Amino acid sequence: MVIVIPDSEPSEIQLRHVGSNTNPVGTTHKFIAKLLDQNNMPMPNVSINGGIIEGVNHHSFGGTTDANGKCTFSYKGEKAGVDNIEIYWEEPPGHMGPPIAYLTKTWIAKKKRRTPSKTV
Repeated sequence: MVIVIPDSEPSEIQLRHVGSNTNPVGTTHKFIAKLLDQNNMPMPNVSINGGIIEGVNHHSFGGTTDANGKCTFSYKGEKAGVDNIEIYWEEPPGHMGPPIAYLTKTWIAKKKRRTPSKTV
């Protein structure tokens, strides 16, 4: 893994859901992190990481921002409930650095199809 030391300090991570923040269990959810510097400019080629810090599912995230300062993450919800996600930029040498951003994801149980009862 190559850690890129940015020319300027990150000042903000923006997180947004791709689609709804509520999904049925067993589906995959995507979200996008965007890293900005003090001048509100995107920061490319910077390692950002995170994970579910509290919730019903367990997952860690890691990636590198693209030319637009964005990194897309996804994970599959295996259990119904709420996951609290934390994302941060990797401050060399491998220490969590500010800024930190949070996102909440809700997973709902799939509705069971009821078979109509037959009358005899």
